[in-house]
Amino acid sequence: MKDSFTALPSLNKWSRGLSATCRRQCVCPYRSFMDTASKRGNVSVFRQESRGGPAYDEPRAFSNLTENSEPIPVAETERRNSAYLEDQRHGGCFQTTHARRFSLAGSEISLSELAAPPPIDTQPNDPSEFREDREPSPSRLTERLHEISLHTIDEEANGQREQQSPTIPRFATEFITVSYLLFFSILGTLARLGMQWLTFYPNVVVSTPVLWANVGGSLIMGFLVEERKFFENFMPPGQGKDQFRKTKKTIPLFIGLTTGFCGSFTSFSSFMRDAFLAISNNLPTFADQGVPMNRNGGYSFEAVLAVLICTIGLCLGALILGAHLALMLHPRLPKMSQTFVNKFMDRLCVILGWGCWVGAVMLSIWPPDRVGGPAHQASQRQELWRGQALFAISFAPLGCLARFYASLWLNGKISAFPLGTFLVNFTATALEGIFYDLQRVKIPSVGLIGGGMTSCQIFQGLQDGFCGCLSTVSTWVLEIQGLRRSHGYIYALTTTITSLSLMIAVMGSVAWSDDWSTPVCNTGYPNKVSG
Repeated sequence: MKDSFTALPSLNKWSRGLSATCRRQCVCPYRSFMDTASKRGNVSVFRQESRGGPAYDEPRAFSNLTENSEPIPVAETERRNSAYLEDQRHGGCFQTTHARRFSLAGSEISLSELAAPPPIDTQPNDPSEFREDREPSPSRLTERLHEISLHTIDEEANGQREQQSPTIPRFATEFITVSYLLFFSILGTLARLGMQWLTFYPNVVVSTPVLWANVGGSLIMGFLVEERKFFENFMPPGQGKDQFRKTKKTIPLFIGLTTGFCGSFTSFSSFMRDAFLAISNNLPTFADQGVPMNRNGGYSFEAVLAVLICTIGLCLGALILGAHLALMLHPRLPKMSQTFVNKFMDRLCVILGWGCWVGAVMLSIWPPDRVGGPAHQASQRQELWRGQALFAISFAPLGCLARFYASLWLNGKISAFPLGTFLVNFTATALEGIFYDLQRVKIPSVGLIGGGMTSCQIFQGLQDGFCGCLSTVSTWVLEIQGLRRSHGYIYALTTTITSLSLMIAVMGSVAWSDDWSTPVCNTGYPNKVSG
């Protein structure tokens, strides 16, 4: 017993020495880092108030946009179960953490394009790394303490910065966001119409041209939600990937590019329309290819499966490819100045967004290609602009805004099922079928097919513009990827089956009763059949 008491001082001395050693190992790297940063002048990054212009004060409802809550398209190790979107909507980190210099209300969680998880794994797959995670070594503990110390200082600086940094009022932020949506919805619609024209040609390999618009929009979506260079100047230095995503989702320009352009570039209603046309053997073909031959139901089933599988598979692949491109091009991408965006682009887009929309409406009323001039009341048969583009871009902003606010209000209701996106795709599909039928049947009140030239052009504009922008494929595939695997399959199958069934009921009731006639107006790319 006496020997034991005698040994205690030695044990205590050894323990104190071990503690001192641990403290030196843990603190010294941090002190060394701070000393180095001070010498280089980098320590000020924790104290600077702003990197550019004022921050945006996001409206509270923005959290319900699915684009804001989807994981980035290139999945990280901890997100391999693809449940990131559902976790965030159940009250994850986004509800309590505020992005730097941006006054968030925790409402961006329901917009898929703005906080998407990555579809591929960017973390190394070396099993030894996972063993290190399970059994931390002293060096990893030192690194972790280093990170915690930096995080603590950063959070304190963040609190001071949030109090000092100016913010753009919520009303102005929402107005700027809407202006971006107006402008980019018009651009997205024109891009989709142009892509359909370019990809419809004699002996075409894929006779559903909207497929390539959907693929292109999904690729751009994957690139935008993964890239970290364009908007790097909007985020205070020293922030990680998650914090960057929280900041990026508050930028109206980013919302305009994803929800506005990508959502309008892609069209779920046109996808469902082509799926039905494949069933009914009515996909457009060039005149020199002759009239399509009749076929039995088995071939029609193969045709609709081809449209569905090609579209969904290629769009999901394009989403991942876009994310890969963002990672590959990251060192070469430029950075946008926050001051330039705040003081120039935001103001310019307010003018362009509302100005282009008003201009499109005015040109639709007085088309510039009217025989004898815009004010002439001569024959309208040679007028092509209204049917091909003008009515479409006049109705496009309405569809885009309806989709945007439907996502705001409904996508957060059910975490495992983006209700807002489902309803806008379903509604747009129904309206697409109705307008397609009305364009090809005789209207009893006037006794003309489609109600005449102007009515036919309006129906075409509603299909290409309103329905095309009300529905979206880019957000849809992003949501499928972001949900848990089983929930993603349920969501994809439910949306596809219900929408296609509705389209069969709406369009099939007219098509299979032999009541379809040739439209009296130019209907876009299908008119290339006549040369």
